Amino acid sequence: MEAPGTDGSAEHTILAPGASTTTLTPSQLHALFDILTHHETYAEVESFKDPRAISEYGYPFARRSSEAGSAPSYAVNSAAPLLADFLRSVVLPFPGVRDLPAEFWHVRFQGILEKLAEAELSESYDKGVLGTRKTLATASSAIHEAVSRGILGGVENGANRNLHGEYDRSEAQDLARAWEDGVHELVYGDLIDELFNCAAEKNSLEEHSPAVQAAADYIILQALSVEAAGERPQAATINFRRIVWLVLSWDASEFRKSADAIEKAKGASKEQLAAIKEYLNMTRDEHNEIRKVSTQKAQSIAATILERSNPSLLTSLTEAQHTQCLEYLSALLAARDRDEISNAFCRQNPDLFTQAVKDAVSSFESMIRAIHQKVDLREHLSAGEGFITAFINVTRGKKGSSGLLGSLTPTKSDASETHTPSVEDYVALLRNNRQLLYNWLHQVASQCPEIRDDFCAWAKDTIKVFRQPNNPEVSGVPKVYSESHRPGAAGALSVPLQHLFAALSPPTQARVLPAIDAHADYLSRLEAVSLSRMQRILDNMSTSTTTLSTETSTTATTPTDPSATSTTTPETTTTTTAPTSYFSPSYWSRSGRTTPRSPSPNPNNIKPLPHGPCPHLLGRK
Repeated sequence: MEAPGTDGSAEHTILAPGASTTTLTPSQLHALFDILTHHETYAEVESFKDPRAISEYGYPFARRSSEAGSAPSYAVNSAAPLLADFLRSVVLPFPGVRDLPAEFWHVRFQGILEKLAEAELSESYDKGVLGTRKTLATASSAIHEAVSRGILGGVENGANRNLHGEYDRSEAQDLARAWEDGVHELVYGDLIDELFNCAAEKNSLEEHSPAVQAAADYIILQALSVEAAGERPQAATINFRRIVWLVLSWDASEFRKSADAIEKAKGASKEQLAAIKEYLNMTRDEHNEIRKVSTQKAQSIAATILERSNPSLLTSLTEAQHTQCLEYLSALLAARDRDEISNAFCRQNPDLFTQAVKDAVSSFESMIRAIHQKVDLREHLSAGEGFITAFINVTRGKKGSSGLLGSLTPTKSDASETHTPSVEDYVALLRNNRQLLYNWLHQVASQCPEIRDDFCAWAKDTIKVFRQPNNPEVSGVPKVYSESHRPGAAGALSVPLQHLFAALSPPTQARVLPAIDAHADYLSRLEAVSLSRMQRILDNMSTSTTTLSTETSTTATTPTDPSATSTTTPETTTTTTAPTSYFSPSYWSRSGRTTPRSPSPNPNNIKPLPHGPCPHLLGRK
């Protein structure tokens, strides 16, 4: 797009609200940018329900040709431009992934995606609950949307950030500032090189700077707020496919049992259940029509199915029967979905899934061999197993599971006690055990320099896609708008979006502006709520930490015999020390350990939390 003002036309400038009906403020531009990227991302993900969509994706997925053995051809204009850009600029150059054969993408992976689309798996709307696939798709779409927005708009280029300044790790604002400073230095500074060097030379990435320490806390809070050994490769892949099929088949059988129980129970009539069951045999168009009618009439999909089959079935439907019909439909759809997924992965001819796994293993084989030869994996696998166990225990609500109020080595007295897990429990779990990740990164970076350099080169090359163009007319918003509302606006797309909005007719602008303003207000409130929630988590953890420290101190210093009160002194008081856990960095310094000690960051460089530091939160003895 030609820069404004170069052809003698009036230059569009973003001014304060009310200056012109054809200009948008930075807050409005940011909101418009957010709306457009969100709808485009959602539409692209939705499009893959159609088996034909993947063939119009563009490279590396090919168009289907009727001629056997013909060379693959690729769509020039992708039907999913955001996904395609992300895949080509970030995923395909990734070490290991870039070595995958072309057939992995346009034959095997594309074939599996087409089979899944042809299966027409059920939607969460049909079952009335947010299913696992919907949850995973929503989470991955949110990440993809954020990355795509960063690629399109870019990170605003400003003055160099001082990562060695002061960051209060008990304040959400400081954690957010540390994250923003770190992102800026990743994109425009030398932080990538520094982090890779730090991983190779030091035991923890957090030893790099206070900003990295605070940014690590920010990542944890944001993330939680919102193998067969000794087998031949062929046998291993076949067994892996067999395991997947058995797991899905067992799960499907459980849902069939639920459906059979509903059929045998009193309540819904045979005619009503038969109408519900017939829904599974309908075509894709019929399913879409029923969902549309259900939405328009604001009635459940089960009621819509019964009404479509025979209106009298709906007229005689009681509340108890309605509940049974919904449960019956959900069980039938869940069983069918698992059958179709297992068919797509494990019952194809040719066997695309097994070959795809073999391609992936072959592509990463050299990397796996190098790590296996130079890094002792036993300690890391043992620690990883322990972390998974602790994660499961926290999820189950066990107190002695490395959560906020749990110890690393629970005793028999509290092993059976449970409580509802909170966000704070998961935050504490990750904080306690992030040294495990730092140990792994340190070992790989120090012992496998060729792998370290390979990933460093990929990161430095990939991060360039998040830079804004140097052209000031395109890269940002003029500084004439003095308010602090979204100074970055839409980044590199600020001026193009302003031109698009200005090209709309006044009546259309009048209809669009209220929606933009409403979304701008929503984003502002969302950011405030996010920071408030983060601060509340930090405050709750600080309060619980203080209570735990006080109780521990009282228990350790209270003598068993009351008569010993006058004779017991601090010098003679002893406490029972729990066995060393491999969640603690001190575990790695014990004699006989083949992995070098990996202590936590220097305590002198860590700003203490309110009421003093907590050993469990800082991950050190």
